[in-house]
Amino acid sequence: MRSAIDVVIVTNKEGLMRPLIIIWEEYGVKTKHWIKRIVQKRPCAEGMLYDCFCEGQLMRLYYKQGCWQIEKI
Repeated sequence: MRSAIDVVIVTNKEGLMRPLIIIWEEYGVKTKHWIKRIVQKRPCAEGMLYDCFCEGQLMRLYYKQGCWQIEKI
C-alpha cells in the first residue's frame, strides 16, 4: 500500500497560517483509487516538527524559513 502527503497552507479568519496536512492512501490490490485518510490542521511556526508515514517510510515534516519541508528519518 502506498501513501502520499499534500501540504496546503491555509489562512484562517484571524489571519494565522496553518498547514492542512492531507495523507492519501491507496486501497485495493489492483486499483488506483486513493482515499483521504487524515486531514489535520496544525499550527504553523518556525521549528515545528511532525512525524508521519509516506510511501511506507517514516518521514519528518518540518517548518523552516517560511515553508514546509519533508525528509526521511
